[in-house]
Amino acid sequence: MRSDRLRRHSGLGVTVLVLCAAAAPVVRADGEVRVTVIAVLASTKHQEVDPKLKCLADQMRQLDPTLTGFQIGRMTKKDLAYGAEATFPLVDDQSAIVIVEPKPKKGKGICLSVKTPGVGVLTYTIKCEKCFPIGTPYLTKKGDRLFVGFLVEPVEAPEAAKKPKP
Repeated sequence: MRSDRLRRHSGLGVTVLVLCAAAAPVVRADGEVRVTVIAVLASTKHQEVDPKLKCLADQMRQLDPTLTGFQIGRMTKKDLAYGAEATFPLVDDQSAIVIVEPKPKKGKGICLSVKTPGVGVLTYTIKCEKCFPIGTPYLTKKGDRLFVGFLVEPVEAPEAAKKPKP
């Protein structure tokens, strides 16, 4: 139900961090943005950190020093139009639902409503090329804690659609 998806829900114990430098939001003329959903597995059993997650790992260790290892479980990219909804697989049988909300009349950024395991629906505005991770209470079968990262990027126009310069 649309009204159910748009509920703003903070979710007890949700860890929300905004990382990386922001860029001005740029989207393709037809209004599509590329949404990337990253399943990050945080562990207390090893100390391996994927180099792509170093910034996240440093931030998370400040909040919970017992989390020592950070690996990418799965990364999925989809091009979505404003108002579109998509399901992104995470780990085990878990998934995240993302809705790209209609473009705001003023203000900068892209508004997403996301539903992650054990958290519920959270709606927020993010600038393009900025990562927004959410900590979930979900533990994988191996005992790793699931964090879900969301990234919005501009969709490049297809080469065939570009006009050649005279």
